Amino acid sequence: MLPDYKKILQGDELLIQIILFNLRGFGSADVNVKHSIKDAIGNIIAAQEETVNVETQAKFIRKLLIPTDLRPGNYVAFVEVRTPDGLIGTSSDSFEVVTKYEKVYPMEARIGLALAAGIVLLVIIVF
Repeated sequence: MLPDYKKILQGDELLIQIILFNLRGFGSADVNVKHSIKDAIGNIIAAQEETVNVETQAKFIRKLLIPTDLRPGNYVAFVEVRTPDGLIGTSSDSFEVVTKYEKVYPMEARIGLALAAGIVLLVIIVF
């Protein structure tokens, strides 16, 4: 997970850096790479899959779109790699989705609330 994407807004793109190493030490191999976003109980929110050729090392960045209606909270970026031999490698990292829109109260509403609280406090003091 790229550091700038540990906290991301709803509807934005999540960038995942993937680095693959050929541990055999010789030749190249096509591997299946699946990268996804999962929630706390393992439900897949978004996913993509592709085949990548790895000679000695492959390093690339992939994007996954965060749905605009995804609830704010903690999620996991998950990568699974399968070799032609059936070997599986995985990696994951957590990140937080935050709401795109914050509740903003207009200045007039805050002033009105402060005045109402002041009047209530004054009435209590008088009685």
